[in-house]
Amino acid sequence: MFGNAPAALRKIIAFGSVSLLMSFVMLQACSEQMASDSPAQEPEPVQTPTFSQSKSMPPNDVYLFMEIWIVFDGTGTLPMKFVDFPGYEYDPATGALKSYGRGKQISLDLEDWGFISLGEKRSAATGGGTASQLSTIDQLPFTVSAPIFAGELGEYAEEINYIPITLLAVSMDGEVLVDIDGQQVVLPKGETWEQVQDMAVNTERFNGHLRVTSSIINYGWNSRSLIDSK
Repeated sequence: MFGNAPAALRKIIAFGSVSLLMSFVMLQACSEQMASDSPAQEPEPVQTPTFSQSKSMPPNDVYLFMEIWIVFDGTGTLPMKFVDFPGYEYDPATGALKSYGRGKQISLDLEDWGFISLGEKRSAATGGGTASQLSTIDQLPFTVSAPIFAGELGEYAEEINYIPITLLAVSMDGEVLVDIDGQQVVLPKGETWEQVQDMAVNTERFNGHLRVTSSIINYGWNSRSLIDSK
């Protein structure tokens, strides 16, 4: 095409072609550098289940069951008390629940969530026996007052404080979010919150060693068909 053009013109055309090619190469390199300098787009964070996704209404086919216990044990000469009797029988292996002896009939309405038990056990130098009673969890949040050893002995018995325990939420797999006197604790199904208080006793009336265990046990969801309401 340029065979008949003067030599000077051919040089000008060749120089222009080389310049154009170099400009293209430089532009391509700058584009790649700008792309490499751009921050990579971060992936969306994985959403994990929270208690905001917990059950908002009680399920029709299962019930929640929890127990709160205070257990006294010790040696020496201690305040002695005998308690009686349990208000129910519960089988953790099956989830079956029924009244104990002369205990009142056990039943749940459709809008109820389940039961929470308050119980006391005593053994050895502190006496003997077991006493318990059920309260119906009719809503969430749900609050009960639970006995906690105050760490001192009175003239005839242990000093007891009562603290609020609030069930805040229940997850679909049976975890319970519990507020224990202002401290929030997550209790998976089958887990126990426990507080153990050991005390050497040396007063005019008593002398020995006292051990008090307070606990909250979460048994999670159980089949409503296993509630014996007879």
